[in-house]
Amino acid sequence: MARNELTLRRQAVLCAYKDNNLEQAIDYVMNLYKRNKVKKLYRFQPPKQHEIDAIRDSKIYMCRR
Repeated sequence: MARNELTLRRQAVLCAYKDNNLEQAIDYVMNLYKRNKVKKLYRFQPPKQHEIDAIRDSKIYMCRR
């Protein structure tokens, strides 16, 4: 994946979750779609509230395996 694609993905997530700007996030995703030769999009499952709370409270368990 090219650096520019990663930047677009990051911007889409920030717009959707940080700025609550879904229209701009969709624009970034559609830009990615247009660049993709295979023309596939993969579904992203939004995080659940307890997952967000765990991140905020620094209660993440990281397995060594």
